[in-house]
Amino acid sequence: MEWALVCTPLPSLLFYPSLKLCSYKVFLAYSFRYGRVCLGCKQQQWRKLQLPPLLLHRHSRTRCHKGCAAADAAEVQRLLADKSLKTPLDFARKFLGRPYVAATLEVSDPEQVVVNLQGLDCATLVETSQALAMTRREGKTDVASYTRNLEKIRYFDGKNRGYTSRLHYLSFWMADLTKRKVAKEVLLPQALTQPLVIRLNYMSTHTGSYPFLKNHPERVREIAQLERKYSGKVGRFLPKSNAGLSRQQLGAIQDGDIITVVTQKAGLDYSHQGIAFWGNDGKLHMLHASSERKRVIADERTLEDYLKRISHAKGIRVFRISN
Repeated sequence: MEWALVCTPLPSLLFYPSLKLCSYKVFLAYSFRYGRVCLGCKQQQWRKLQLPPLLLHRHSRTRCHKGCAAADAAEVQRLLADKSLKTPLDFARKFLGRPYVAATLEVSDPEQVVVNLQGLDCATLVETSQALAMTRREGKTDVASYTRNLEKIRYFDGKNRGYTSRLHYLSFWMADLTKRKVAKEVLLPQALTQPLVIRLNYMSTHTGSYPFLKNHPERVREIAQLERKYSGKVGRFLPKSNAGLSRQQLGAIQDGDIITVVTQKAGLDYSHQGIAFWGNDGKLHMLHASSERKRVIADERTLEDYLKRISHAKGIRVFRISN
């Protein structure tokens, strides 16, 4: 059973006299499976947590624990208050051991900016770590600033305008963020790389896998149009046979950069992503939310060893948030 906790400054849709709430009215939306409603939350931390206008949280327990959105907001503020944390890698390491949870953004239609630090997949780990580092560079410590940065890197033009405005494919993400100069590609020696051509169609041809797409033909048409737009020659990639090269050869890659795994799967562009770090062995490694290990890990395997085990992986591209 999955729940969505919504905090909004608008008048509460549900009024419950025993709850002592401040200006943020709190209610739990229904379980999408059973339609049950659970009211929360008795904690009185909302005002000092400086909650943004909308904070949505999803978790997979059969019961919603009270204050789950407050816990996310409190953790964001705690992390931003720790001045020793500066880089995306610093922040990502704070999530080591956090459970792997897939599809954490598929909780609301209309689309909402989801904040969930309790369960992470490969994309939301990268987004969360990068948005925290962006907020740190701005010198901000409030949740609203963090949420704005999260929106900035999750949606076309940095604005949530609905489901199809989300950067569903990494190809969308790369093109949009580099155009806005929010991110840049880490360029490796051309002699080590190969041209990359992609053909996107997975979402528009597998609509049953996307709850907020399958019953909306107008969205399917829009996604298909975007797939065509962002297909073709997109740059160069580092083959996995070169992922084990030395730091001297791959020195352009820095700790905290975003590693994206190029895939041969039909209709897709990339199958995984994580945070780069150089190990004590002098080799490139990845900190990532592992579906295999069911948690966030700093992989003890070199990136080369990790990629060798994935038959459909062709290699990597690397990007850096540059705001």
